[in-house]
Amino acid sequence: MTAVLFVFLGVNKQIDLQALFTEVARIMAHEHHWYDERRYYQKIFIEALLGAAILIGLALIWGFRRSRAPVKIAIAGLACTGAFVVIRAASFHHVDLLLGDRLAGVRWNFILEVTGPAVVATAALVHRASEEGPGPIVTAQDEDA
Repeated sequence: MTAVLFVFLGVNKQIDLQALFTEVARIMAHEHHWYDERRYYQKIFIEALLGAAILIGLALIWGFRRSRAPVKIAIAGLACTGAFVVIRAASFHHVDLLLGDRLAGVRWNFILEVTGPAVVATAALVHRASEEGPGPIVTAQDEDA
C-alpha cells in the first residue's frame, strides 16, 4: 500500500492534480456565488483533510502497534508525508511564502517533501537488513583460502 501511495503521489506531482482540483473549486465557487467566502470553505477542507490524516495515522498506529521497529518508522514517514500533503493542500499565500524560504540553501518545500519518503526508504532498508541477518562471518582462515 505504501508503494501504491507513493506512486500515486509521484503521478500527481507530474500531472498536478492539485492545480486541477483548485481550478475546478475556484470555478464552482464563482458559479455558486460563494467565492467571497472561500476562506471559510478552505478552512473546512483543510480541517477535514487534517482530521482524516489524524484518524488514518491513529488507525495505522493501532493496527501496527505490535510490529517491529522498521514498520513503526515507516508509519512515521507516512505521517510526515501526510503532513506535507495537508500543508500543500492549504496552499495559502503565507504557506507558499514559508515553503519558498531556504534552510542552508535548500527550500523548505523540498525538505518537507523528501523527509517522509526518505524515512520510509530508511525503514525499508533497516527491515531488509534485519531480515537478511548479519551475513556470513569471514575469518582470517577463510581469506587465506
